[in-house]
Amino acid sequence: MMKLERLTQASDARDLPLIEGEPAAFSVLHKILAQPCEKIITDHARLILCHSARPYPVWVFTAADADAAELERAWQVVRAEFPPEAGFSYNVRDALAEIAMREGLRATMRLNAYACAQAVEPARKPEGYFGAAMMSEAALCARWIGRFREECGLGQADLAKDREEAERIIGARRFFLWRDAQGVPCAMCGVRQDGRDATLTHVYTDPDRRRQGYAASLTYGVTHAILAQQMRAMLYADADYAPSNACYRGIGYRLEGTICTVQR
Repeated sequence: MMKLERLTQASDARDLPLIEGEPAAFSVLHKILAQPCEKIITDHARLILCHSARPYPVWVFTAADADAAELERAWQVVRAEFPPEAGFSYNVRDALAEIAMREGLRATMRLNAYACAQAVEPARKPEGYFGAAMMSEAALCARWIGRFREECGLGQADLAKDREEAERIIGARRFFLWRDAQGVPCAMCGVRQDGRDATLTHVYTDPDRRRQGYAASLTYGVTHAILAQQMRAMLYADADYAPSNACYRGIGYRLEGTICTVQR
């Protein structure tokens, strides 16, 4: 580990190449580093700690080939700079999560990071079609955003904030719905764009319409459109929810890594 540098603004260009080699697993960190943060600790080579603001977790980038000794040193830096006793939580690789859990921390979420180079059309093709959500559908999208957050353990629904988020994504033409043959929305997903990287978000199917192939067809359609624009398609999935992981693998997504959220 090289000499650590402490920053209080956006990171400099030396850190971004470290993450660009793993765009799926650390796509969120890549975006955060380009913005003002409360504190960034980095050696510009093997370790980056980035805390945007409370109550968000501290992102910890460690090199994919880090051995046990290097990970132990990294965890000691994390503890010193962002003590778990002070209420900090962390987004880390599986290997670093294991060290944290030996000290009594617990994993509250495990996300598989996927990337897709070529979309594969689902074998099951439900009737219907996908297209951009309309502003007149913002109320429905807001309800689904709230339910998505609750089901993923990301917090409680907040109708006002969820409506604001829905309108923002719809206004940017990055919110998509699968509609059945009668035009009734069945599933949704959004797209977050960062340069040439496009990450699918808010993949959700109405509970009454699940297991019909709507989410797979919607995700395939959006992914195919992303790749047609010469962009990278990525997404996160709950590592412990087998159906969604099987769905994404079935349409061409490949596992790039797993990120754990750990806390006391």
